[in-house]
Amino acid sequence: MRLARDPFNSDLQAHEQKHREAYVTVLTSILSLIKKQYKIEWINQGDDYTRYFFAKAKQRKMASYIYTINDAEGNQVEGFDQVGKLILPYYTSLLGKQLTVRSKVNMMVVNTGTTLSIEQQLILCKEFTDKEIKEAMFLIPNFKSPGPDGYSSGFYKST
Repeated sequence: MRLARDPFNSDLQAHEQKHREAYVTVLTSILSLIKKQYKIEWINQGDDYTRYFFAKAKQRKMASYIYTINDAEGNQVEGFDQVGKLILPYYTSLLGKQLTVRSKVNMMVVNTGTTLSIEQQLILCKEFTDKEIKEAMFLIPNFKSPGPDGYSSGFYKST
């Protein structure tokens, strides 16, 4: 708070830097401890490591489900299917219905535009090589949002 009021105060800047470094040190040691605990837990599973992996993935997925919710009258609704039946109409009413008017495609306009040559079309249809897939994967930043399995592109790059 004081640093926000006086951002050019070197004593406050040094004090903030010291506390930031202490925070990073504590956070790093906590993360290291968590990694070691997971590694021990993983090793204890022995040959069941794949079952452990899928159990953890399922646990993460289940944690994101909504099993109970209150309806408009304040009554509690339980069960995955019942919650879904309540949520869908609610958001449908919020979003409303939009009538989309689409005009037909004018083929004369399409035919006057440039088109791909046969060679270009064949290039687009050929299978991807492992090298091309790897190059595309490594173009994605490491900290993009994780996929449905909970892993980011950085995880796949490092493994």
